[in-house]
Amino acid sequence: SQDPAVRIMREVIAKRSYYKNKVNEFSCDVYIKGFYKLTDAPKKIFGEEVGNMGGMLDTNRSGVLYLSESVSKVYSQTPPLQRKEVMISSKVSGNDNGYSLNRSTLTDFDLYAEKLDIEREILSPLADNAFSYYNFKWAGNYKDLNGYTIEKIKVTPKRPADPTFSGYLYVVDSWWNLAGADLTLTGAAIKQPVLDTMRIQQQFVLLDKPDTWRLLTQVTSFKFGIFGFKV
Repeated sequence: SQDPAVRIMREVIAKRSYYKNKVNEFSCDVYIKGFYKLTDAPKKIFGEEVGNMGGMLDTNRSGVLYLSESVSKVYSQTPPLQRKEVMISSKVSGNDNGYSLNRSTLTDFDLYAEKLDIEREILSPLADNAFSYYNFKWAGNYKDLNGYTIEKIKVTPKRPADPTFSGYLYVVDSWWNLAGADLTLTGAAIKQPVLDTMRIQQQFVLLDKPDTWRLLTQVTSFKFGIFGFKV
């Protein structure tokens, strides 16, 4: 018999464009906190002593490399896509070496788009041809605070080297929109050998009944390693 996730994801994919274009103008307040933590530093690199990196490392050879906090206001409208971000306050300590995530426009991961541009184009599990690249498995359901039934769908790539995610989608039954996502991307999938994994966790909130949900919180995390340093 067919897994219920197949029917659910067919419904979700069919309504992808509807939800992508549902809200064509909005503004919101954004708070972003970003930090990079060195979890493991080698004692030597190319035969040279690393030391405690100017007091940054603790006795476990870990320490915070970079910390940023920002508050901004974002204005967005489509079509065509126009987005403006007004930075209200920003505080940065340390050096991000060009990988700063203290602007919301840099972390705009829209799963209702067919593809997401993360180093290379990653196919969304909601894309029209998602069944050619993903396996979907039903993983249970629960009722949320508004009385909606949320279906949990396990997402796995058919081929590990493809530019695809793995993880879970949380789908609102009968309306077929996203209530949340918890997806992981490997370095192999984006052909980035330095990256181990990147994880995107999104939580949506019901703004207007019956089916206007918007992104409330997002956590983007990644692990990477270079020259024996793990961050």
